[in-house]
Amino acid sequence: MKIRYNALARADVVDILKYYEREAGHQTAVDFFAELSLAIKRIAATPFAFHEVKQGIRRCLLRRFPYQINYEVVAPSTIKILVVKHQQRDPDFGLDR
Repeated sequence: MKIRYNALARADVVDILKYYEREAGHQTAVDFFAELSLAIKRIAATPFAFHEVKQGIRRCLLRRFPYQINYEVVAPSTIKILVVKHQQRDPDFGLDR
């Protein structure tokens, strides 16, 4: 499965990593990135297994960190990650990307 990222989704990840690096230390940032990578692998393996939050847009919750990945399946073998955001953020944030 091919994974594409909205440019703003990449910026989301960079911002989250900077936050964890600053507030919780380097190892927490590394741990977050590792969990994010595992979640993306889960999405790639079973893209339709996750809850649909809006028509065509699905959500994968990270297990350890309070973040979610919103994505859409744009072709039979391609997933587009729209946003990586904190679970307390506005539910519609990033869905228009």
